[in-house]
Amino acid sequence: VSASDPARIEDALRRTCADPQTVAIVDCPPYSVAGTARLLAAVDHILVPVQPTMPDLAAMQRAITMVKASGKPFSFVLTRVPVRSGEAVQALKILEGLGRTAPVVIHDRRAFARALIESSAVTEVRRRDHTKAANEILAMWGWLNQRIEDPDHAQFQRQPAAVC
Repeated sequence: VSASDPARIEDALRRTCADPQTVAIVDCPPYSVAGTARLLAAVDHILVPVQPTMPDLAAMQRAITMVKASGKPFSFVLTRVPVRSGEAVQALKILEGLGRTAPVVIHDRRAFARALIESSAVTEVRRRDHTKAANEILAMWGWLNQRIEDPDHAQFQRQPAAVC
């Protein structure tokens, strides 16, 4: 994990991704800051996490404008979805009308907070109460990795994914 100025993202990615098998995940704000366009231009696939609330879905329009302007492949993933709720269904319908949406939903599970307290990811913590959260993350990564490796992405070769 390292911080980098978005305006210097190419240099940071060149250093990080010297090995062509390296995958870098770049996190950026869902709004334009200096260097955001350069950051989006430097990646292979843009993953836009969206919470299933009306304020979040409405605010997402700014991010979509930036993402589409980049010309890069993108997809959405629903995150922090309450377990046993109907919010995901409505949000998925909205997102599917805007672009490709991950078939995996990341639920709002206590395991994420517990892992954070331990400075770990849910996939690193071997506790029974982390299993569902870890499986969601692993399924999401599997789906995203397939998208990055998809022949439709061949024009971009293997570059980092961005999470906005």
